[in-house]
Amino acid sequence: MYRHFPSKVALYRAVLREVIREQDASYEALNLHELTGRALVRNLHTYFRIVVDPAPSQFKEGFRLLLASLVGDTNFANLVYRRAHRLMNHRITQALHNAREAGEITGREISVRNTSLFTEHVGTVLNVLTTDADRSPYDGNVDDLARDAVWFCCRAVGFTDAAIASHLGG
Repeated sequence: MYRHFPSKVALYRAVLREVIREQDASYEALNLHELTGRALVRNLHTYFRIVVDPAPSQFKEGFRLLLASLVGDTNFANLVYRRAHRLMNHRITQALHNAREAGEITGREISVRNTSLFTEHVGTVLNVLTTDADRSPYDGNVDDLARDAVWFCCRAVGFTDAAIASHLGG
């Protein structure tokens, strides 16, 4: 390993650069250009479909690295989460505001940072526990599980059942 990386810090930086590339690619795939409740719900559905699909994907290792950091020293996870917050939370804030204004979200408002992190943590754990579909502790196939995760997270944010059903198509 030291033939390729002169130090542990150099290896760490190389891994971080790769995760940043993956993070940028995932934001492009999730594509939150429309700042509405509909876009948020569909964005979450895309995210959870990627997360729970046992097929290999370019994003899967990043989730595992995050989990390893979360149960370790948390430095890596904190860097990734700070970057995610800086890049996306202003868009999520506006989309949540627009959904609330449209009557799609009711109840107590949760901070956008917490909303983003709670959703990310659900996805990170789902990713690990659904890697092997035969050993997954969850019920249902990939589509059912992604849909259930969307309902769970959207209800937690305060989306009405009517809004979730409408945006997911049923």
